[in-house]
Amino acid sequence: MEPSFKIVPCLNSSSSQVITVEDNSLILIVKLDNMDFGKVIKQFDELFLCQDLTSQKLKLSESGSQVLLRLRRVRNSYALVVNVGNNDVFSCRTIIEVTKTALSVAMQKKCRRLIIPILPNRMTSSCLNLKGTAVLIAKSTKEFMSQPDCVNRDLEIVFWSTSQAKVNLLKGLEIVSNSLSCHDFH
Repeated sequence: MEPSFKIVPCLNSSSSQVITVEDNSLILIVKLDNMDFGKVIKQFDELFLCQDLTSQKLKLSESGSQVLLRLRRVRNSYALVVNVGNNDVFSCRTIIEVTKTALSVAMQKKCRRLIIPILPNRMTSSCLNLKGTAVLIAKSTKEFMSQPDCVNRDLEIVFWSTSQAKVNLLKGLEIVSNSLSCHDFH
Protein backbone atom coordinates (compact mmCIF):
# COMPACT_ATOMS: atom_id res chain seq x y z
CA MET A 1 0.00 0.00 0.00
CA GLU A 2 1.28 3.46 -0.90
CA PRO A 3 1.69 6.04 1.87
CA SER A 4 -0.93 8.75 1.78
CA PHE A 5 -0.16 12.44 1.90
CA LYS A 6 -2.37 15.26 3.07
CA ILE A 7 -1.78 19.02 3.25
CA VAL A 8 -3.58 21.00 5.92
CA PRO A 9 -3.16 24.78 5.58
CA CYS A 10 -3.49 25.52 9.29
CA LEU A 11 -0.39 27.54 10.15
CA ASN A 12 -0.18 31.29 10.32
CA SER A 13 2.08 33.78 12.02
CA SER A 14 -0.47 34.78 14.64
CA SER A 15 -0.52 33.13 18.01
CA SER A 16 -4.13 32.03 17.64
CA GLN A 17 -4.81 28.32 17.85
CA VAL A 18 -5.39 26.74 14.45
CA ILE A 19 -3.92 23.30 15.10
CA THR A 20 -5.49 20.05 16.26
CA VAL A 21 -3.81 16.68 16.66
CA GLU A 22 -5.56 13.33 16.45
CA ASP A 23 -4.65 10.32 18.59
CA ASN A 24 -1.69 8.17 17.47
CA SER A 25 0.28 11.00 15.84
CA LEU A 26 3.92 12.01 15.73
CA ILE A 27 4.77 15.67 15.08
CA LEU A 28 8.21 16.29 13.61
CA ILE A 29 9.75 19.58 14.71
CA VAL A 30 13.03 20.44 12.98
CA LYS A 31 15.30 22.92 14.72
CA LEU A 32 18.30 24.76 13.31
CA ASP A 33 21.21 25.74 15.60
CA ASN A 34 20.71 29.06 17.35
CA MET A 35 17.09 29.14 16.20
CA ASP A 36 14.51 30.20 18.70
CA PHE A 37 11.18 28.44 18.55
CA GLY A 38 8.87 30.93 16.86
CA LYS A 39 5.35 31.70 17.98
CA VAL A 40 3.85 29.06 15.68
CA ILE A 41 5.95 26.34 17.34
CA LYS A 42 5.24 27.79 20.79
CA GLN A 43 1.58 26.91 20.18
CA PHE A 44 2.67 23.29 20.59
CA ASP A 45 4.00 24.08 24.08
CA GLU A 46 0.72 25.54 25.21
CA LEU A 47 -1.57 23.06 23.51
CA PHE A 48 0.08 19.68 23.64
CA LEU A 49 3.46 19.23 25.24
CA CYS A 50 4.07 18.14 28.78
CA GLN A 51 7.35 20.06 28.76
CA ASP A 52 8.23 23.50 27.50
CA LEU A 53 10.24 23.16 24.26
CA THR A 54 12.59 25.94 25.34
CA SER A 55 13.52 23.88 28.43
CA GLN A 56 14.90 21.26 26.02
CA LYS A 57 17.50 23.69 24.61
CA LEU A 58 20.47 22.05 26.35
CA LYS A 59 19.46 18.60 25.14
CA LEU A 60 19.26 19.91 21.56
CA SER A 61 22.59 21.74 21.44
CA GLU A 62 24.36 19.42 18.97
CA SER A 63 23.51 18.66 15.36
CA GLY A 64 21.68 15.34 15.16
CA SER A 65 20.47 15.48 18.75
CA GLN A 66 16.82 14.73 19.29
CA VAL A 67 14.20 14.74 22.01
CA LEU A 68 10.99 12.73 21.98
CA LEU A 69 8.20 14.34 24.01
CA ARG A 70 4.83 12.80 24.82
CA LEU A 71 1.88 15.00 23.94
CA ARG A 72 -0.11 15.81 27.03
CA ARG A 73 -3.66 15.95 25.72
CA VAL A 74 -3.53 13.49 22.84
CA ARG A 75 -3.48 9.72 23.39
CA ASN A 76 -0.43 7.81 22.12
CA SER A 77 1.01 10.91 20.43
CA TYR A 78 4.45 12.48 20.46
CA ALA A 79 6.60 15.32 19.24
CA LEU A 80 10.05 14.49 17.88
CA VAL A 81 12.33 17.54 17.99
CA VAL A 82 15.50 17.16 15.91
CA ASN A 83 18.43 19.59 15.68
CA VAL A 84 19.67 19.62 12.08
CA GLY A 85 22.69 21.88 12.61
CA ASN A 86 23.13 25.25 10.97
CA ASN A 87 22.23 26.64 7.56
CA ASP A 88 25.74 25.93 6.23
CA VAL A 89 25.39 22.16 6.65
CA PHE A 90 21.69 21.92 5.83
CA SER A 91 21.15 19.98 2.60
CA CYS A 92 18.83 17.61 0.76
CA ARG A 93 20.50 14.76 2.65
CA THR A 94 19.39 16.42 5.91
CA ILE A 95 15.72 16.29 4.85
CA ILE A 96 16.06 12.64 3.80
CA GLU A 97 17.71 11.57 7.06
CA VAL A 98 15.30 13.49 9.29
CA THR A 99 12.33 12.05 7.38
CA LYS A 100 13.63 8.50 7.80
CA THR A 101 14.30 9.10 11.50
CA ALA A 102 10.75 10.40 12.00
CA LEU A 103 9.27 7.47 10.06
CA SER A 104 11.23 5.03 12.20
CA VAL A 105 10.01 6.64 15.43
CA ALA A 106 6.42 6.73 14.11
CA MET A 107 6.66 2.98 13.37
CA GLN A 108 8.15 2.20 16.79
CA LYS A 109 5.42 4.15 18.56
CA LYS A 110 2.67 2.67 16.34
CA CYS A 111 1.51 6.07 15.16
CA ARG A 112 -1.06 6.31 12.37
CA ARG A 113 0.13 9.68 11.11
CA LEU A 114 3.32 11.68 10.87
CA ILE A 115 2.73 15.43 10.99
CA ILE A 116 5.39 17.66 9.43
CA PRO A 117 4.90 21.39 9.97
CA ILE A 118 6.25 23.45 7.07
CA LEU A 119 6.75 26.76 8.81
CA PRO A 120 6.46 30.24 7.30
CA ASN A 121 9.73 32.19 6.88
CA ARG A 122 11.83 29.04 6.75
CA MET A 123 15.54 29.78 7.17
CA THR A 124 16.32 27.01 4.65
CA SER A 125 14.37 28.44 1.71
CA SER A 126 17.54 29.71 0.02
CA CYS A 127 18.91 26.16 -0.37
CA LEU A 128 15.69 24.15 -0.79
CA ASN A 129 12.28 25.37 -1.95
CA LEU A 130 8.94 23.97 -0.78
CA LYS A 131 8.33 21.91 -3.92
CA GLY A 132 11.75 20.27 -3.52
CA THR A 133 11.12 19.67 0.16
CA ALA A 134 7.87 17.84 -0.65
CA VAL A 135 9.62 15.74 -3.32
CA LEU A 136 12.37 14.68 -0.90
CA ILE A 137 9.96 13.82 1.89
CA ALA A 138 7.60 11.91 -0.41
CA LYS A 139 10.36 9.92 -2.12
CA SER A 140 12.06 9.16 1.20
CA THR A 141 8.75 8.00 2.64
CA LYS A 142 7.99 5.74 -0.32
CA GLU A 143 11.48 4.25 -0.17
CA PHE A 144 11.27 3.69 3.59
CA MET A 145 7.80 2.16 3.43
CA SER A 146 8.66 -0.14 0.52
CA GLN A 147 11.16 -2.03 2.68
CA PRO A 148 10.02 -5.60 3.49
CA ASP A 149 10.33 -5.04 7.25
CA CYS A 150 8.07 -1.97 7.24
CA VAL A 151 5.16 -2.89 9.52
CA ASN A 152 2.85 0.11 9.09
CA ARG A 153 2.30 0.73 5.41
CA ASP A 154 -0.87 2.77 5.94
CA LEU A 155 0.87 5.64 7.73
CA GLU A 156 -0.52 9.01 6.69
CA ILE A 157 1.91 11.89 6.17
CA VAL A 158 0.33 15.25 6.98
CA PHE A 159 1.97 18.53 6.05
CA TRP A 160 0.85 21.45 8.20
CA SER A 161 1.49 24.57 6.14
CA THR A 162 0.35 28.07 5.40
CA SER A 163 -2.25 28.55 2.68
CA GLN A 164 0.42 30.03 0.43
CA ALA A 165 2.75 27.04 0.85
CA LYS A 166 0.06 24.48 0.00
CA VAL A 167 0.31 25.10 -3.76
CA ASN A 168 4.06 24.43 -3.89
CA LEU A 169 3.82 21.38 -1.64
CA LEU A 170 1.11 19.94 -3.91
CA LYS A 171 3.36 20.47 -6.95
CA GLY A 172 6.12 18.51 -5.22
CA LEU A 173 3.79 15.65 -4.33
CA GLU A 174 2.50 15.56 -7.92
CA ILE A 175 6.06 15.16 -9.21
CA VAL A 176 6.53 12.06 -7.06
CA SER A 177 3.15 10.55 -7.86
CA ASN A 178 3.73 11.08 -11.60
CA SER A 179 7.25 9.66 -11.64
CA LEU A 180 7.64 6.20 -13.10
CA SER A 181 10.14 4.91 -10.57
CA CYS A 182 10.61 6.31 -7.11
CA HIS A 183 12.74 3.34 -6.08
CA ASP A 184 15.78 4.67 -7.96
CA PHE A 185 16.08 7.55 -5.48
CA HIS A 186 19.31 7.78 -3.48
